[in-house]
Amino acid sequence: MASLIFIAIILGILVTEYLAIVRVWRLHVRSVIRWLFIISAMPAVIGGYITTFHYEHMPNSNTRFVGWPIPRVVFQRDSPDSPWLDFVGITTLLAFPMNVLLFMLVPSILTLLFTRGPRTAP
Repeated sequence: MASLIFIAIILGILVTEYLAIVRVWRLHVRSVIRWLFIISAMPAVIGGYITTFHYEHMPNSNTRFVGWPIPRVVFQRDSPDSPWLDFVGITTLLAFPMNVLLFMLVPSILTLLFTRGPRTAP
């Protein structure tokens, strides 16, 4: 059940991002909104890079996460004298794009709220 909820959340994020990008690049959208979307994408990419590749978090003395909010790799050990064991998965490749998508979620939602489809006459 948890996997289905996770997949539904990921699909919701992807659909939101896709709709925002499609709606921003329509011809009738003002260029100010388009530029605000592009400018808001820059901090999302920079923030995704910094938090993915240059952030380490140690919730306790035997566990270390590299990357946030989606970790790139997790290191764990049994005791302070034992070696670090790494848990490397698919997130080593996908952590950066996933973090950028998460950081672009708020600008995408705002873009969807402030842009509307073409108006039709009643």
